[in-house]
Amino acid sequence: MKKIRLGVIGAGERGGWFIRNQFTASSFNGFTRPKSFQLVAVAEPSDDWLAKAFPDGLGTVRRETDWRKMLKADDFEMACIMTPDHLHEEMATAAFRAGKHVFCEKPLALTPKGCLRVIRAARKARRKLIIGFVLRYAPIYVKMKKLIDDGAIGKLCAVWMLHSVASASDWYFHDWHAVSKYTNSLLLQKGSHDLDIINWIVGSRPERVAAFAARQYFGGRKPNSLTCPQCDIRRTCPEFQKGPRVQCAFRKEVDVDDNHVVIIDYANGVKASYNECHFTPENNREYIFIGTEGKLWMDDAGKWIRVHSRRAKRPIEEYRLAALGGHGGGDERLLKDLVRCVRRGGKPVAGAESGYLSILVADGAARSIRDGRVIDLSRAGRKP
Repeated sequence: MKKIRLGVIGAGERGGWFIRNQFTASSFNGFTRPKSFQLVAVAEPSDDWLAKAFPDGLGTVRRETDWRKMLKADDFEMACIMTPDHLHEEMATAAFRAGKHVFCEKPLALTPKGCLRVIRAARKARRKLIIGFVLRYAPIYVKMKKLIDDGAIGKLCAVWMLHSVASASDWYFHDWHAVSKYTNSLLLQKGSHDLDIINWIVGSRPERVAAFAARQYFGGRKPNSLTCPQCDIRRTCPEFQKGPRVQCAFRKEVDVDDNHVVIIDYANGVKASYNECHFTPENNREYIFIGTEGKLWMDDAGKWIRVHSRRAKRPIEEYRLAALGGHGGGDERLLKDLVRCVRRGGKPVAGAESGYLSILVADGAARSIRDGRVIDLSRAGRKP
C-alpha cells in the first residue's frame, strides 16, 4: 500500500511525540512500526522543539518556519495539526483549501461556529477529517461501549463520570492552557475527550447543559512574566517545574477554572454528570453507566471494567484490559483508522460529528458557568 505523505504543523509536545514514535520510528514499545507514513515536511518556528522532535536530525524532512508556506507545497497529501487550540480552526481550514486531508488534535476550534467552518471546508474540498479523540480507539473504551450497546446493563439511563487530573499543574497551568483566550475553558481543552466518550456511548443528541465551576487553587497575583527557575520560593513551591513548561501557575493572567461540575440532558432521556478537578492527588478517569438492569463501572487507571446486576450483590462480570502504546493503545489504533479512511475510503471512528458535539457541550457548559443559566443546545444545527 502506498505510504501517506505527511506534513506536520507543530513539533512541540504532542507533535514531537508523533514524529518520534509514530511517523519516523521503525518500532515503538517493542512493536514494529508499519511503514504507512512518509514524513515529508514539518512547520515549526522553534529550533528547540525541532531538535527534540528530531534528535537524530531532519534527514530528508523539509523544515519550514511558516505553516502557510508549507501548505502551498504539493509533495504531501495530509496535514497533521499539533498546535495550540486557538490555531486549529485557521490551520485546518487553510489545509482543506490547499487540498489536503487533515488529522487535527482536538478540539477542532474554540466554538461550535468555528468547528462548523472547518467541517464545511472539509466537505467543499472532499477531503478526510480525522480528529485526535484517541480514547475512542483504546481497547478498554471500545469494550465498554460494546458491553453497553449489547445490553449488559439494560437500557442506559444515567452516566456519572469523575475525572481526576493530578497532572494539571504540569500540563495545564504552567503555559498557554491556563488562559481562556487560547482554550475557551479546560472543559474544552481537557474535558472534550470525556465529553466525546459520553456523547459516543449515549448515542443521542445533547439537548441541555448546565455547569458550575470555580478557580480554587491555581492562579493568583504573581507576575505573568515569572517563571519557576526565576522564582524566589522555587525550593518550597509545591508547583515548581523544571520544564519544559515553567510559567508560574499562580500568575495573574490565569483565568480558567480548575474545578468543574457539568450536567447534560440528552434527547433520549439519558442524564449525565461530568466532574473535572485539576488539583487531585491522582490521575484517573472513572466512568459509571447505570441502566435498567445494572451498572457498568470502568476504572481507567486500574484498567478494569465491572458489570453489576441489580439482582446480584457482587459484580457478575469483570474485565481487565491493558494495552501498550500512547493513551492506552488509542494512538496506534487511531493512526490505523486514519490509513483506512484515506486509502480505502469510509468514515473515521472520530470524525466531524464527534468534533462538533463535543465542542457544543463544552462551549455550552462554559457559557452556563459564565451566565449562571441552563443552556439550550437544541437550537443548534441538528447535524454539523
